[in-house]
Amino acid sequence: MIIEYMISLSINMLLLGSGIMLILTGTKDYIYEIGDWDMVSEIRMSLGQISDKVRYGNKIMCDGSDLWIIFYDKPAHIIYRDEYYLKNNENDGEGYILHKQYDAEAVTATGQPLTGDSFIGKVVINKLNFTKSDEHTLKIEIEGVNKLSGHTISLETNIFCYGEFVAEGG
Repeated sequence: MIIEYMISLSINMLLLGSGIMLILTGTKDYIYEIGDWDMVSEIRMSLGQISDKVRYGNKIMCDGSDLWIIFYDKPAHIIYRDEYYLKNNENDGEGYILHKQYDAEAVTATGQPLTGDSFIGKVVINKLNFTKSDEHTLKIEIEGVNKLSGHTISLETNIFCYGEFVAEGG
């Protein structure tokens, strides 16, 4: 009777330990999956916002990882100007996409990061590149990494520009 109890207790402890390990591993994988989903959605939203601005901008200028889009109702009257560029964090040196929008006088700018920390993971942008494909097409490439899981995603698209396209160095 005592031998049977000892054997069943050790088997039950083994099963309990295995169950706990399975739950912990599953939780870690679930958190990594949520972080990766967040990374993909941040990069997709950034790519979509930049693409929409490029498509309808009146004057587009790019230089590697910097993009300037000017909107005006007539060439002498600028409504506002958008800038997108890759910026490194002062604390840890990790990159993120910064969007600045200037008013008509280009005096005040509101800066807003498009990517960065989230409640689960940390998205770091490794690559942001704007290149002119042809006379009216801009190729946008964004590559990001999830610091929590180490997974990388790279998205790119070609956008037709309705406005005047000036490429500087790109």
